[in-house]
Amino acid sequence: MRPGAQQIVDVTYSAGGMRSVVSPRAKSQLFVANYDYLFKVRRETASQTFIPSLGVGLHSLLASTNYLPNVELPVTYLTATAFLTLSGNVLYRLNKRNQVRMQIALPVAGIVYRPDFEINGKTLTRLTAPGKGGLFFVKLEYAYTISRALDITATYQYNYFSFDEPRPIAILQGGLFFGIRKKF
Repeated sequence: MRPGAQQIVDVTYSAGGMRSVVSPRAKSQLFVANYDYLFKVRRETASQTFIPSLGVGLHSLLASTNYLPNVELPVTYLTATAFLTLSGNVLYRLNKRNQVRMQIALPVAGIVYRPDFEINGKTLTRLTAPGKGGLFFVKLEYAYTISRALDITATYQYNYFSFDEPRPIAILQGGLFFGIRKKF
C-alpha cells in the first residue's frame, strides 16, 4: 500500500476431480492470476476506519481438463481467459490490530480461448464485450496486524467464469486461505 494507491497480486492453483456432464471422472487443474491497481476514493481522514478504493485489474484464468483420465492416450483441453476489470475494495478497520476487507472485480472486456471437442472441429479465440463473457471475483479477508510489516490473514476467495461458445462452460473456484502477509 502507498499513501494514495495499492497494488494487489493474487495467484492461486488448484487441482482435482470435477463434475462434468461429459465425464463423471474428469480431472482438472486451475491456475488463476489476478493483478489490481487501486486508488483510494477518499484521501486521508482523521479516523481512517473506512477506506474505499477503486481501480483497474487484469484477471486471468487457465483451466486444463482431462475428461477421460482412464484412457491410455487422454486428451487435455485448455481454456484460457484474460479480462480487464473494474475493481474495488473496502477496508474497514475494527481497531489498530484488526481489519476486514472486501474486494470485487467485474469484467469490462477480455479475451477467451475456448477449444471444442474434435467432433465439431471448432476452436474459439474471441474478444469479449461487457456482458458476453461471465467473470465474477470476490475476496473477503480478515487481517490481524503483528507488526508494521506483517499481518496474519484468513481469506475466502470466490472466482466464477462462464462462457457459451463453442460449447457452454462454467468454472467455479472457492477457497479458504490462511497465511502471513508481508507489507511493503
